[in-house]
Amino acid sequence: MSIAEKIKQVMDKVQYLQKDGEVSYGRTNYAYLSEEKITNSLNKAFREVGLIIYPTKMEVVSDTGDLAQIIATYKIQDTDSDEFIEVQTIGEGQDKGDKKMNKAMTAAFKYAQRQSFMIPTGDDPDHISTAELQDEKSDEKPIDELRKLYKSSQEAKKKLDKVMKDEGNLAELTAARQMALVEELSA
Repeated sequence: MSIAEKIKQVMDKVQYLQKDGEVSYGRTNYAYLSEEKITNSLNKAFREVGLIIYPTKMEVVSDTGDLAQIIATYKIQDTDSDEFIEVQTIGEGQDKGDKKMNKAMTAAFKYAQRQSFMIPTGDDPDHISTAELQDEKSDEKPIDELRKLYKSSQEAKKKLDKVMKDEGNLAELTAARQMALVEELSA
């Protein structure tokens, strides 16, 4: 059996994972799928079909202040034939202590697994109304928050400049995209 067939078998076994964690501070509230849940679910399926996944390379893209960004490469390998594919992903971690690089590595691993095996979590932001995305206790719109973030942080400015280059003016983005950017930059 080829590695592609084994990957499909894993995809058949792990078709959906519900988010299992929540973050709530200030105006930021969101649910997330933990690396632990993804890894535990895939671990069982990997053992059944004969696949392993492990890191082969990590490049630090940025390590400034309390933020670290990496590019990581993982090998998904067939234990029967030694056939493999490589997957590259990014990871970002923020911490005021000594855990920012660990958080970046965890994020990279989590998304390498989730994207390689196309694991949905049942939340498509395009199906959420603007009213649901906005904090009803505040008159501030996501675009206003993005403007504040742009002015207050060099990292936010860099990210938003890239978004504007790739996607166009911030005001023209959907409310869901604006809110996703607020959450990403506020985390």
